[in-house]
Amino acid sequence: SNDPTNSVVSVRFVANFDTTQWFDTSKGIRIKSDPPIINLGKAEKFQSEYEAKIENMSEEKIELKVVDFTEDVFEEVELDDNKIKGKKSTELEIKVDSNYDINQPVQASITIAAYDNSGSEVTRISIPVIGGGR
Repeated sequence: SNDPTNSVVSVRFVANFDTTQWFDTSKGIRIKSDPPIINLGKAEKFQSEYEAKIENMSEEKIELKVVDFTEDVFEEVELDDNKIKGKKSTELEIKVDSNYDINQPVQASITIAAYDNSGSEVTRISIPVIGGGR
């Protein structure tokens, strides 16, 4: 605002981190989201249910777990299969909470962790979720 007695700045941004190459180099395990950013669309094109692919880019079998998500936006965030062989993928299924006002912009994320055969977490990715609004 240009009013010196009431200066207000409103900033909105989406950070696009390249999660396709985020991995623990000591284990060589990589996971990838396709798409890397989930866009739920706007207005009449808003998708309250969405599927994304989570790929195991390594040779080793891994276990995946959803470890965090924006709870006030999503009703359900699930993986079809959480044990993934090397070079295979699974579907990430999300459902927006039925009480969420789709006229408001979605600013959310989903974090998925990967574990090796010993049960140690070896990497994780956070997938930005955008959409909503007018």
